[in-house]
Amino acid sequence: MIEISLRHAKQRIVDRLRVTEVSNSSESDCAYPFVILVSYRWRVIECRHRLQWILQYRNRAETVATDVWRGRSFCRTREALIRSCDHHVGRIDAKARAVLGRLPEQIDRHPMPYS
Repeated sequence: MIEISLRHAKQRIVDRLRVTEVSNSSESDCAYPFVILVSYRWRVIECRHRLQWILQYRNRAETVATDVWRGRSFCRTREALIRSCDHHVGRIDAKARAVLGRLPEQIDRHPMPYS
């Protein structure tokens, strides 16, 4: 009985790892690593090839079957990203604004990760 439970638990862990690997590959997925969460419905990610920052918004559950992130603005400079956040997001938390301000001038001129 214990052996069956242990085997079942190991399989669940393996299944979760597979799901995580798959979900991390999609930029629209909730598990995709983000640079900053600007608000509950808005975040900034770095595209997988480190070519641009993407301002994304979260779809409402009422409008689609799943809760996914959609790209709204695609920026290569910090100035453009901040301007885009101001335009689309509106009021931004002071901490989020500070993180945006610490980003490099251009995306291709920085080491990872952000701090």
